[in-house]
Amino acid sequence: MKKISLFIFALVSMFAFTFGVSALDVSNEQEFIDALKNGGDIKLTDNIEVTKEIILDTKVTLDLNGKDVAFAEDALIKVIGGNLSITGTGTLYEKAPYFSPIIVKGSENAADTNYSTLTVGTNVTLKGWAGIMIDQLQDKVKPYAYGVTVNLYGTAIGVKDKTGDPGTGIYVNGNIIHNENAPVINIYKSAKISAASQGIYAAGFATWNIEDGASVEGTTGIEIRSGILNVNGGTIKGTAIPTETTPNGNGATTDGAGIAIVQHTTKNTIKVTVTKGLVEGYTAFYQNNTQKNDEASVAKIKLAINGGTFNTINGGKNAIYSENKTNFVTSGTFNAEIDKAYLAEKTTLEQSGNNYVVKPNVKAESAGVKFESDEAFSNEYALIVTPKTEDEVKDVTTKLTEAYKDNKKVEGLKLISLHDISMYLNDEVVPMEDGKYTISIPVAENLRNFKNYKVIYVNHDGEIEETIDAKLVDGKVVFTTT
Repeated sequence: MKKISLFIFALVSMFAFTFGVSALDVSNEQEFIDALKNGGDIKLTDNIEVTKEIILDTKVTLDLNGKDVAFAEDALIKVIGGNLSITGTGTLYEKAPYFSPIIVKGSENAADTNYSTLTVGTNVTLKGWAGIMIDQLQDKVKPYAYGVTVNLYGTAIGVKDKTGDPGTGIYVNGNIIHNENAPVINIYKSAKISAASQGIYAAGFATWNIEDGASVEGTTGIEIRSGILNVNGGTIKGTAIPTETTPNGNGATTDGAGIAIVQHTTKNTIKVTVTKGLVEGYTAFYQNNTQKNDEASVAKIKLAINGGTFNTINGGKNAIYSENKTNFVTSGTFNAEIDKAYLAEKTTLEQSGNNYVVKPNVKAESAGVKFESDEAFSNEYALIVTPKTEDEVKDVTTKLTEAYKDNKKVEGLKLISLHDISMYLNDEVVPMEDGKYTISIPVAENLRNFKNYKVIYVNHDGEIEETIDAKLVDGKVVFTTT
């Protein structure tokens, strides 16, 4: 019998499947607590009341899904070494306000970056005595908050606590004084912050970045007592009347300001830079040494207004007030005249309709002569124009004719006016040797019928240094230096 070999061919089709990881549905307190501890994606399917403190040290994305989380007295979430991102639509709030629904704490290790992160989505609201609180790791023992980041796209609301003490939208504890790896709070364009007291109370050291489109409102919009504030746009408003400030080593000091800069008893660095946005208050921009700190401490305060609109409202008169600082405004629009001491060196204040505008100082005028530079110059410079007498004109004409009778540059020219034009600072002539300058000099009506005009620079020795073509414009000889 012949052997038969049987070959069986198996055709195997291989398929690859991608399995999506769905969020864990949560409908009660215990499920909520367990899910936060385990980490991952969570979706609320019912309103929840939390009765305990929860420590979050995992990475969690919480979808509120149109639901709310209520925190009973002494209940809250503490983000310590975790990353919490809240999405969807809904509210987290304190039923008996005293602290905040969420407190973010950092590390005690200065090298720990991105240690604790909170991100609040566009349609999410946090509401408590503080909408959001950034706190020291351990009171007095470990006053650190290394590696904290808060990203606010949604809403933070500060209300009165159960004792009647008015709250703040976002609060940074004043005991946080380290400048390195300090908390960073980013307020994005969709963010809305409001409060019964300060919209933002920046007591401790942190860096605040306010994006164009954001809204911050309180009795004072922002009070910064330590740290760095960068206003890149948005609306910041203080509603209280009038502007009042009171020393306080354990709380806010100032009401009635759009932005208030009041150095804390910690005497830490403050740096405020405004480049854009609308700032309003009884006093729009206010700096005061309310704590009577020493001169060396106050020197740590740096102010810069490089743009933006500043309005005094509610009957106020000061768009800017600063007790200690000068020369910090380079640009901006103000609805009340500001003290020129606040202007940076190379700027000028001009009225435009009902407003006052700070611009680069590029123009000067004296005795009808106008001087315009392509670069800003000190606002302390004074343009002095001294027309020479007829005898002096004749004398110079004679000297020039004799000295330069063979010089083609001046051949056929008639000297019609002679001026000494100089910039002065404190009675001293300032050399203006760099840059281009456009100068216009009025001439008498009977001298406006010449075909060509030239300007000749003559030094004090009667020597020609430069000859420039000029033109007649509206009764003035206009020329630009080379």
